[in-house]
Amino acid sequence: MDDYWGRNPFKLNAESPGPLILLLAIGGFVLFVRHRRMLPWLVLFILCPLYALGAHTPIFKLVFYTVPVAKFLRAPSLIMFMFSCSASVLAAFFIDACFEKKITRERKKLVTGLLVLTVVLTVLFTVGKGILFDMWGGLFRGLESSKLETARNTAGGLNLDAGLLLVLGGGIILLLKSKYRLKWSGAPIIGAAIVGILVTSLPHSLRFVEYIRVSDFMRSDPMIQHVKQDRDVYRVLPLTGTMYDRNYLPMFGLETANGFYDNRIRYYDTLVGEGFRNLLNANIMKVANVKYVLAFQRVDHSLLELDRDMGRAFVYRNREFLPRAYIVHRAAVVESDSAALAIIKTSGFDPASQTILASGTPLAGGPPGEGERVSIDAHDPGRVRLKARVEAPGYLCYSGNWLPYWSAYVDGNKTEVLRCNIAMRAIPLDAGEHTVEMRYESRWFRIGTYLCLASCAFVVLSVVVGLKGWPLVRRRDRDA
Repeated sequence: MDDYWGRNPFKLNAESPGPLILLLAIGGFVLFVRHRRMLPWLVLFILCPLYALGAHTPIFKLVFYTVPVAKFLRAPSLIMFMFSCSASVLAAFFIDACFEKKITRERKKLVTGLLVLTVVLTVLFTVGKGILFDMWGGLFRGLESSKLETARNTAGGLNLDAGLLLVLGGGIILLLKSKYRLKWSGAPIIGAAIVGILVTSLPHSLRFVEYIRVSDFMRSDPMIQHVKQDRDVYRVLPLTGTMYDRNYLPMFGLETANGFYDNRIRYYDTLVGEGFRNLLNANIMKVANVKYVLAFQRVDHSLLELDRDMGRAFVYRNREFLPRAYIVHRAAVVESDSAALAIIKTSGFDPASQTILASGTPLAGGPPGEGERVSIDAHDPGRVRLKARVEAPGYLCYSGNWLPYWSAYVDGNKTEVLRCNIAMRAIPLDAGEHTVEMRYESRWFRIGTYLCLASCAFVVLSVVVGLKGWPLVRRRDRDA
């Protein structure tokens, strides 16, 4: 995690379990608040929403500064998945208690009152949206106005949730007041619960995930079409303000030097500087593999030559473009990134013939030989295959972000991938012809995959065992 930094932006994806599970979970919380075996789920149900609000609450700050691993975790709102899990468990126990008539008269009154209060407050806040958002803004004064405005613009969806809560809450209250033992069992109960959860939760989630055709909102233009004629591997630097902001160009298959990435890579941020200002430096433009610059006004730069004049739009080509992969025979080891950046930005540094390593073996060779070459046979996000011909020991430099999870295989033999030019990759090569393959191999990703598969298998096994044992349990309870 030392390879990343940065604060994640405001999240719009839905992590709510939906209104039905929330109502049932509230009932489960009241019924089982004193049960020790339910303590982990009860704690998660309360603390997760508080932690998810992030730096705007004392709870998050307390955890952040006292728990060592907290600062390495991702967005606080992701803990809402754990909240949904705990809510689902509490809801399941509440349903079981309802059908088995395990609720005492006192608890039934308490649950009924709490559900009525929840429904009434939801309806009030929905009808008077200004009350909700004024209260929200008053509690969390650090919130940006744009976030509150986004919430207000999407507030119409609360009407549906309020209606669902009103109907569902009334149904649960009637169930609690029922004097007759429901005779459903086994599959009908599970089927009804699944249908109810899907009907109430799925539309709630789909409001946050809208499926669209990209071509309806993003269309290619003459600049993009002109650059895409070049089939080489390169990056584009747009100097067009908000026209090609974020990841607009990658939608059309063009790699950019200033694209958006949620978990910003620390070394690349150091190389390109705040606001990507270093990308206009000639050497950094070469190191970053920038071949084309797009602009809406003429650009005066020593490296750039006008490639296409479209009247109000201009395409410039880097006349000293450095390929994505190349060979160097001179290398210096500089452990400090700030010192390395100062060297790279000087006019005496030639990226085409030398590199700066964070670790490794220095070299003092000459410029690349005329017979040396590197070709890219495969270029995928997690795998790159190259062929190289080298006349003397050197480094194969690749202008792709270095991360510790990249592994290199030279002629089938695993080789360390070194960090060069602050953020890029370098692989040591001996003289001769080589086949080099780089693979993204994250041990943590594999562990996560295995844990996910094991969890899915456990859930399926639990459901199967539960369904097989359900009739036995019901029969035993009736006999008792």
